[in-house]
Amino acid sequence: MRSSLTLVLATIGVLSPSLMAVEGLGVKSIRIENDVVYFQTHIDKAHSIPSCVSANNNPYWTLSLNTASGKASYSLLVTAVSEKRQIAVKSAGDCLDASGYERAISVELGDAIAQPPVRANARAALYQGDRVTKIGEILTATEYQPGKFSYQLLVDVDGVNLIRNWSAYPYPSIISTLYYEGTDCTGRVGFYDNNPSGFMASPWYKDGKFLKLDTASQIWPRSQKTEMGICYQMSGNERVYPEVSYDYQLNHPQCGVGLCQVRVD
Repeated sequence: MRSSLTLVLATIGVLSPSLMAVEGLGVKSIRIENDVVYFQTHIDKAHSIPSCVSANNNPYWTLSLNTASGKASYSLLVTAVSEKRQIAVKSAGDCLDASGYERAISVELGDAIAQPPVRANARAALYQGDRVTKIGEILTATEYQPGKFSYQLLVDVDGVNLIRNWSAYPYPSIISTLYYEGTDCTGRVGFYDNNPSGFMASPWYKDGKFLKLDTASQIWPRSQKTEMGICYQMSGNERVYPEVSYDYQLNHPQCGVGLCQVRVD
């Protein structure tokens, strides 16, 4: 199993004082290279780091995919990411999997990471891209094309609640993949110039701000990140474009500066 893959997911957890273990933490990143899994949790390790670990590698753990226990532990990591579960990691106290990296001897799944409760009387509402300007409360939502929605809203017009049919026009182009100039999804970010609507944005980049590309410049990406947060290495043979280097603001007639947001009030 020779591959190079990075997965990043924002989760949270709590720190345990247990010796040689990190309890109740969410997975922050996973990378596979040459049959070794490198992973990181969101909170720093609390135990004494083995002397074989390089300073820059302190946050990381390793597992070997050449062992049954390593494969089983990797499967648990994937489950922790997909189900947003806490994990406990126990150290082997050495760096046998990869020089300079602390080896994990076991991984244990914990409870699901707590999510903020939703009030019983909460209502979903549609907001402009600034996340402040409320368009209206959502009564119904209809997906009329894959990924495209129209809404029936309860809108406040001069203090009077009116029911209005609403859909974004022109419908913005939604970017699902981000392209990076460097490996491991680092460096400048680039995008394909595929923008028939005049408005394009990614929910995972700059809070969904509408983008203006510098088509006079080029990026030859070495990695890409999907909407699932998975980072893949690339050959660098494709061409994408960065944002313009100057300050700008594009204003959609209904959504404003960025993609409209559905929130629970």
